[in-house]
Amino acid sequence: MVKENLEKSIRDSYQLIEEYKTQIRQSTEPKERKRAQQGMNEQWGFIKEDFKEYEKLVPNHTEWPLDIQEVSRLLVEAPIPPQETPLSDKIEINVLTWNIAGAKMFNNLNYPPDNAALGYVEAYYNAWKQVVRDLLPTTPQGPKYPDIILLQECIGFNDKRAEPSSRWESGKRILQQIFRGYECFFFPALSSRVHPHPGKWQKFKLGNIRNFIPDYVEAQQGYGICIRDPSTLRKLWVDEEDQSPMSSPNDLPGSNFELCFEVINSAPGLYLGNRDTEPRLMVMGRMKIGSPKTVERYVNFVNVHLTTLKGEREGIKTKNDAGRDIRLKQLDLLLNYGVSAYQEARKYRVSRNPEKEDIWILGGDFNAIPGSEELNQLQKEYVDGNPDKRIIDNDTSGMYSDLPGTKWSSRDSKKEPIVVDYILCGLKLTSFSPRQIDITESQRPLRPQFDNTDFTSDHAVLFASFKI
Repeated sequence: MVKENLEKSIRDSYQLIEEYKTQIRQSTEPKERKRAQQGMNEQWGFIKEDFKEYEKLVPNHTEWPLDIQEVSRLLVEAPIPPQETPLSDKIEINVLTWNIAGAKMFNNLNYPPDNAALGYVEAYYNAWKQVVRDLLPTTPQGPKYPDIILLQECIGFNDKRAEPSSRWESGKRILQQIFRGYECFFFPALSSRVHPHPGKWQKFKLGNIRNFIPDYVEAQQGYGICIRDPSTLRKLWVDEEDQSPMSSPNDLPGSNFELCFEVINSAPGLYLGNRDTEPRLMVMGRMKIGSPKTVERYVNFVNVHLTTLKGEREGIKTKNDAGRDIRLKQLDLLLNYGVSAYQEARKYRVSRNPEKEDIWILGGDFNAIPGSEELNQLQKEYVDGNPDKRIIDNDTSGMYSDLPGTKWSSRDSKKEPIVVDYILCGLKLTSFSPRQIDITESQRPLRPQFDNTDFTSDHAVLFASFKI
């Protein structure tokens, strides 16, 4: 089915290209023609990425359908836009975060012999390709895609048999199919093998074909990080006590990208099969952007998903206080024993440049509302990349348009949305002055519409652009 899905994606993109061509021919408005040209360039980019996957599956071009062969021929002549030239006097970091509600997929598996995650992949790829791109600011070359994508509640499988089936795909493979053109990494936090509590997994052992996960398959839930240009990734630690300048190649990871990430366990303890005790991680990564000829800086980023307790924000003070206390402990771990520990390290990392201190990005689902103690802690050192939290509601209902929020209730549409997702950039005064940061191209939260509502996320997409 992967082959058929790629063929459909190529055909759909080419159909859009033909529609854009018609708009360019018929429109007399320069803005409309420019928008259509940008859309056409973007669809050629999607087709290019689809063909990379398609050629791996069907290397013999003579076996391709005739219309797919024709699109391939036209792709060679297509005007694929060049990468945007970075600013000469600023570093620009574009970040997207999204809680993609992967746990819903466990209850909506595709029927055999399809890949179990086929419907989920299709739903999120279509949302990414057709809806989320409209959130992004545009340039003459097309939409400004994020350099870093931070994802929460991702899912994956591990078939433990000697001859594993392609039906059960890894978390990395699932993300690669959704966010094509990115190098994707998956970090499992919750596993049916490592955390076997029946409260979470028993229903899948006894379920019907749409949610049956056999014993030989390890189901995983965790975090995803997608990098647009993996050549920017850098090792967190170098092999020797390094005193070399930033331009030194000592921190290049080669093909071992695992050296660019470290996982911090932020919720140790026994898993009891419920949300309150769900394992939580904070995943740190490192990259270098810019160039020695202009400006270059190290960027450390952390994918965050803090704990929330069942019953919070329902008028139960004891629950609210308990949830706050847990998150404050997790933030203490992150800020004091993560960020500060790395800032203070003098050995086994590229030496610090006081004039170009590391930039830090913290993004994800913090489960903390504005004005809370948790947010007050963070805002001492970090700039909020999305100060305007009014929702752009792409759903046809439009029920949340212009209301502040990044999360809503999937069960009760009458509940007001709340703000719990953030993209933060720091450190204030150390890495930059607040007057030196430009966030004018950051976007309001987007609530995307899904064709298949089985997989709809109850979190908004957030995009932040930092120019420093």
